[in-house]
Amino acid sequence: MESTVIEKSTLSSLRDALESGTLRSARRMISGLRPGEVARLLESLPVTERRLVWELVDRDIEGEVLVELADDVRDGLIEVMDTDQLVAAAEGMAVDDLAGLMADLPVAITRV
Repeated sequence: MESTVIEKSTLSSLRDALESGTLRSARRMISGLRPGEVARLLESLPVTERRLVWELVDRDIEGEVLVELADDVRDGLIEVMDTDQLVAAAEGMAVDDLAGLMADLPVAITRV
């Protein structure tokens, strides 16, 4: 119950920051979340806001967040990522997480 309150509060604060154009504040809020929390946050946003928030996610945890996302949300974000971003997100991922993500990656990236 407590985590739901925190998520609603975070979501409300994040939306306020995005609406007011204070992306630095929004980035700070997002950086304070764990990958699973970022994933739930992204899933709760409309597509336009989701893509904006995705750009604010720390590159070091993008792979972990992708693994935590629902398939449709992950697919939508992968579509807007370029090859370099996808490769960087996959670097350092645990093998089992990477294996789970491979099916969703474009063929041009997974082809050896």
